[in-house]
Amino acid sequence: MRQLLLSLMGLVLGWGAVHAQTTTDAPALSAKLDEVEHKLSDVRYQDMEALLRQVNLVHDEASSCITGIEAVLAKIGTDQTLLGEPVSGEAASVAEKRQALRKERLDAERLLSTCRLLVLRSDELHQQIDVRQTALLQQTLFARGPNAWTLLRDNWSQPALWFNATTRFISSTSGLERLSSLEYGVLAVLVLIAFVLSFRLRARALRWAEVQISEASFSRRFSLAFLSVLGRYAPQWFTSSVVALYLYVISMGISPLPFITQVALGVPFYFLLLTLVYLFLAPKHPQLRLIPIETPIASGLVRRFTVLMLVLFFGYLLFTTLMVQSFPHSALLLARSFYSAALILNLIWIARLLGRIPQFQRVAWLKSLFIMALLAALVVEWLGYRDLSAFVLRGVLGSLLLLGVFWLVGRLIREIIDELATGERRWARQVRALFGLAAEDKIPALGWLRIFIQATLLVFFAIGLLRVWGGSESGLLSLLSGGFTVGSLTVVPARIALALAVLGLLLFLNGWIKARLSSHWLDKVPLERGAREAMVTLSGYVGGAVAVLVALGVAGVEFSNLAIIAGALSVGIGFGLQNIVNNFVSGLILLFERPVRIGDWVSVGNTEGYVKRIRIRSTEIQTFDRADVIVPNSDLISQQVTNFMLHDPRGRVRVPVGVAYGSDVYQVRELLLKACSAHPLVINDGSTPAPKVLFRAFGESSLDFELRCYICNIDSRMDVISDLNFAINDLFRAHDIEIPFPQRDIHIISEKKAAQPFSGDYQPSAHRVEPDKDSDE
Repeated sequence: MRQLLLSLMGLVLGWGAVHAQTTTDAPALSAKLDEVEHKLSDVRYQDMEALLRQVNLVHDEASSCITGIEAVLAKIGTDQTLLGEPVSGEAASVAEKRQALRKERLDAERLLSTCRLLVLRSDELHQQIDVRQTALLQQTLFARGPNAWTLLRDNWSQPALWFNATTRFISSTSGLERLSSLEYGVLAVLVLIAFVLSFRLRARALRWAEVQISEASFSRRFSLAFLSVLGRYAPQWFTSSVVALYLYVISMGISPLPFITQVALGVPFYFLLLTLVYLFLAPKHPQLRLIPIETPIASGLVRRFTVLMLVLFFGYLLFTTLMVQSFPHSALLLARSFYSAALILNLIWIARLLGRIPQFQRVAWLKSLFIMALLAALVVEWLGYRDLSAFVLRGVLGSLLLLGVFWLVGRLIREIIDELATGERRWARQVRALFGLAAEDKIPALGWLRIFIQATLLVFFAIGLLRVWGGSESGLLSLLSGGFTVGSLTVVPARIALALAVLGLLLFLNGWIKARLSSHWLDKVPLERGAREAMVTLSGYVGGAVAVLVALGVAGVEFSNLAIIAGALSVGIGFGLQNIVNNFVSGLILLFERPVRIGDWVSVGNTEGYVKRIRIRSTEIQTFDRADVIVPNSDLISQQVTNFMLHDPRGRVRVPVGVAYGSDVYQVRELLLKACSAHPLVINDGSTPAPKVLFRAFGESSLDFELRCYICNIDSRMDVISDLNFAINDLFRAHDIEIPFPQRDIHIISEKKAAQPFSGDYQPSAHRVEPDKDSDE
């Protein structure tokens, strides 16, 4: 199985065994490594990412070469074993074939040695690049420039520096002088049109958002909050976007872009960030707030985030536009010191407000760590370690931003899966109908889909964190594809993620096949209901086993180790798993022999009810009181089981009836048969014995009759008996036939005794009660 999976993966990636042997250019790969070594020897070269990518490429090609040649050597060894040892007088063709195999083996072994050497060299170079990259990172982070006090003193000594730089910037690089009167007019018309259209969009969005939202789901509240916030900021965002697009179009071909164009391009992003703030914290309807916090805290966060957006916008203007080229370096560094203070103090204020939220009070240490990291970034910024400050600030803010994004994405995906599981929304019902699922049915493998999505989000979140904190792209790819070693176990995250994806996909496909088999594909096949259910159940187990085996193969599990697992299972079965194995085998017998089927009316011991579900270990029986009883499958095989519907759903019902002494017994028989023949479920077509009335006995108070008849479905026995009793009572009343109740005749005989002398004690006369001889005692 593993060889098959490797072959399939080789076909997909274009690296089959023979292909790897015949196309690997070992000298070219060695030359690439020589080039990497030469660049590493140059202390001025700093692009370690490019070197890592080149080394990883050589490593992957050499590893593919090794895999392919090992497969070829295994094939050559098999062929040599089939030829056997050379013997005297053998055919010349056999000797030539043996010689060719020997030569082919020597060539393959030489190439295998070269590829292994390339892998070793690439690993050594990878370690050298990591060391060099770490040294460069340390050199960059701990490079120190002038501190804030020095910058303040230098700029204070030159008071006209800022004024002259600002005047020169406005007059020469602002871009306002480039616009003609016509362009100003066109811009004004576009702004007017955009403003009018955006107000119409705002009115429509607000009208759509006016709905009942008290019980809305998260995804529904998200869409409604988006409409509400869109109505709030539609004029600003739409108008600024039109202005930015117009200025960008008329500035095309000008390098660098005029300052006015750069400002216009930043304004829509500013309003977009404000839209996100109001989307989560303060929409028009407070009940639409996506983060469940109190209104005072939400209002304070809105104010702080609004200030933060302004600070970020000014930072964009100050450090990414033409202002960088127009102002002196010392002035920009001083502006950066003040800017960092404003940014970090505002972030600390936001952190304190977030700490008041009850959900975040459980992780108060995280707030303290966040504030300490921000204060450290501010201190090292003022001390002159600006690269270190930017590194810490970028890492902290990037981590929080990633956390928020992945929380939002995970919440939305969970809501979508929940709606798909319940089928409350129209689109969810359509998807369920596509898989042939009823409203009460569960979607197969939906739990595995949840696990796969959560694992995927976690993996991407970890990758994002590594990238935010300076992890190299090549290092991440190497970690994902090459893995890491824990003891004697090699963990390859890429293989594990791929195995989980394959497992979830195959299990989902298996559930879909089961649903289609049950609802569509087996409907036209002339099989009994039990046979169809057995095929559906067995297909589910087989598909699940195949999915697990394929996923294990993709994950890199050696199937040769399954013998050890099988041995451990045999020992476990011998010591304490006999009952489980017994039920498992009994479940297979039930599925193939089908003595009971889903929907059958059975009686097992003291349990009587309908078979609701047959699993591989136990069977679920629902009693008439709607209680579910789990019966081990071994009990259904080893004990006596009564199945009222095994081969034929028809059955016999018996209705006992008593009439008063003196009634016309022949008339009674006719009336009973009449009541029986009038019922629609009673069989009267001759396929079963005809209804019969038996005169059973002369009872204590009545003449005892019994009506026996067969009905179409024994499942309706109690309903039929009740209907027949109603009909018999009506017929007897119409024909004055009495249904007696139990009676007793008591005869009291008193005997007079002779008078006794008075002895001081009161003695009443004795009375003896004797039953009538015709009645029972």
